[in-house]
Amino acid sequence: MVDMYYRLVKSGLRTIQKVPDRYRAAVMLDLSNLALHDNNNTTPTPNETNIKIY
Repeated sequence: MVDMYYRLVKSGLRTIQKVPDRYRAAVMLDLSNLALHDNNNTTPTPNETNIKIY
């Protein structure tokens, strides 16, 4: 059920206020994890030890 409400809120089809109280905290946790993941740079960057100058 948490996954269903998470997807509904994420897609904008439901607000967090409309999620039942017993699932709201878990949905908010999943949404915050998504926000943290989106804020991280997921594009690999070259490490200084991997750069070779010829």
